[in-house]
Parts: sequence; structure tokens; C-alpha cells
Amino acid sequence: MNKTIQIFRSTHFQNDVNLLTFAASNFTFKQTRSLVEMLKSDNNVSHLEKIDKIGFDKPLFTSKIQKDLRVLLTLEVRPIQPDYTLTFLRAIRLSCVQEAVETLDTEDVCAPFEFDDFW
Repeated sequence: MNKTIQIFRSTHFQNDVNLLTFAASNFTFKQTRSLVEMLKSDNNVSHLEKIDKIGFDKPLFTSKIQKDLRVLLTLEVRPIQPDYTLTFLRAIRLSCVQEAVETLDTEDVCAPFEFDDFW
């Protein structure tokens, strides 16, 4: 059974990806796309690492893209359609995850988008 997923990205995420090399940005696209496909197909997404942030009302996670590249995201499970709301917040190096979480701001989110015109 396919699930419906509403996808958002922050301008910070887009800027982070734009600063990556072509190979890293292309791999980031493939990995984030595969996450969406996993959610649609009800596959296991236990590889997501939950992060606690005091005062943050949405479930916050990181996903490993490459050995030192992570995507910071929120993933909300909803009882009605869309079944999931997925927001890509940042694409950052492992050494910057803590700082990114501390300075997290979800106000800067773009409209839902299709992966066909992701970059």
C-alpha cells in the first residue's frame, strides 16, 4: 500500500546542497529520494537517528548520506492524508550536526515540491 508524503525543504537545505560537490549533491539527491520511496512502501527506516531538542515540537532526525555527510530532517506521521510530512532542513557535515541542531529554525520552509525539479 503506497503512502502519501508531503515533502518540504528549507532554503538552508537547498543552499547546503548547492555548496556540495556535484558528486555529493547527486548522492544526496539519490539518498533523500530513496528515503521517500522507503516511506511510501512502508519499508524500514530504522537507519534514521532521532535527535532530541528541547522546545522543538516535531520529531527531528538525521540520515547518513555519506561517511561524514548528514541530512537533518523532520518526519511527522499523520493519521490522515498525507500520511507523512517530511521536511529536509539541512545537509551538513557530521562535525556540524550539534551546532545545526542548536540553531535550528523551521520557519524558513519552502512549498511542497516534486523530486523531478529538486535541483
